[in-house]
Order: sequence, then C-alpha cells, then structure tokens
Amino acid sequence: MSKPQLSTSPLIDRKQAEIILKTSYSTLRRMERDGTLTPVKLRPTKQTAKTHYRKDQVYALIGEPLPKADA
Repeated sequence: MSKPQLSTSPLIDRKQAEIILKTSYSTLRRMERDGTLTPVKLRPTKQTAKTHYRKDQVYALIGEPLPKADA
C-alpha cells in the first residue's frame, strides 16, 4: 500500500482564496463540494478547525502561475 503524496505548496486561508479567485465564501464551499477545490483542514482543536487551500491549486483555477516569491 503506497503512502499519500504530501504537497509542498504553501497554504492560503479561505479569505485569501476569496480575494485571489474574486469569489464568495459560498462559492468556495460549492467548489469544495464539486471537487474543483480541495480543502486542507488544520485542526489545533475540533472547535477551532481552520480551512486552507493549496496555493498552486488556487492559482491554477485562474490560469496563472504562482508568483515568483512563492514558487
């Protein structure tokens, strides 16, 4: 059985994704449900779960490469 591949792409939070994609929270949730965007859940505790996205995946959705400083 193979191990899942870990991405080295930086993570961005939902608010940053909304700004980059020029979209709303509800659209991000819809994109998660239909598989367009894969959420990364960071859970220090269950009550304070934070959702992030891989930066490379977000930029791929708008058809742009990662900015040079982040590549």
